[in-house]
Amino acid sequence: MKVKFGKNLTDKVPPAPEYFVVQNGTTAYRVMELAKERRHPCYNFTTTLSSWGRSIESICGVYRNHKLKRYWTIRLDPGWKSAPYGIDTLKPTDGQCLVFFYKQFNC
Repeated sequence: MKVKFGKNLTDKVPPAPEYFVVQNGTTAYRVMELAKERRHPCYNFTTTLSSWGRSIESICGVYRNHKLKRYWTIRLDPGWKSAPYGIDTLKPTDGQCLVFFYKQFNC
């Protein structure tokens, strides 16, 4: 699991990646919980619950900002592809790394 910040969006320094071996079928939310248990403050996170499931509110004390159109996205590495699901249903496959990327949208 990695945390990255878009250019000039925060003064926070991303933490070193955390690596886990998890059972097949483990959700991205559970991976986030495991990272949080390692006690690095930048792996603390908050979520909100809606009818679609959990949504990332903050990671590392950096909150989504609707007014500035800044949100947390999930990328899958290798390939840097956008995750097709949210954290409740996304289940990384063998060798994939979850990258939580704070990004500003221009739409």
